[in-house]
Amino acid sequence: MMMKNLLILFLACGWLAPVVLAQSEWLVDHAQALEMAREKGKPVLMAFLDFGKQSQRMELEVLASSEFKQYASEKLLLLRLDVSTANGDEKRQRQIEKLAADYGVTSRPALLLAEKNGKILGKWVFGGEGAAVFIGRIEKALAGPAGEGAPGTLAADEEAFLKVMKNRCIRCHKRCGDVAELKRKGWIRPGQPGQSKICQVIGVSKNGDNYHDLSAQDKQVVDDYIKQTGQ
Repeated sequence: MMMKNLLILFLACGWLAPVVLAQSEWLVDHAQALEMAREKGKPVLMAFLDFGKQSQRMELEVLASSEFKQYASEKLLLLRLDVSTANGDEKRQRQIEKLAADYGVTSRPALLLAEKNGKILGKWVFGGEGAAVFIGRIEKALAGPAGEGAPGTLAADEEAFLKVMKNRCIRCHKRCGDVAELKRKGWIRPGQPGQSKICQVIGVSKNGDNYHDLSAQDKQVVDDYIKQTGQ
């Protein structure tokens, strides 16, 4: 209990990052991580973090949990890409931002799983899920294709996508709860969020109502899902 209260205090004061993730198992150099991945034959899990409370939450509730640390020590190499620990190092900050752009990470905190050759296996934005959920997503991604050429993370991402649709869009369009119908009607163009009608509607108010107003995190969920349907 005392340790839990101490972690909560660190979280509230913004001190958690250097306490939780300043451990030897976390690498900070992207090239080194991929080199070690090739040597050890392990995938790399990249944690894109920033100064926000959501990043601190993910550290406390996922990355620092005994369940996740045990799993990661056996299956993964861990790479921390955190602008909050750059400590004014502009070169380091630019490197992290370039990697985020290269990997298509537009919302943080996010976890990205890559093969030893750098190929992306899965990408997830933290939305309050616990360690068990992320471990499950990683396992599905590592398991390989899961039907129709989609990556193993697609089922989990579809669940998150449909949750956004149910909470924000299904009130005006019942078809939003059916992915197959959205594809048939052209609302989703697999792999092309920019060309999908649903992305042109989501986040736009209609008649003064706000049921289409999504957070940046919700928009990321929609974009990521549509991108993965084309893989």
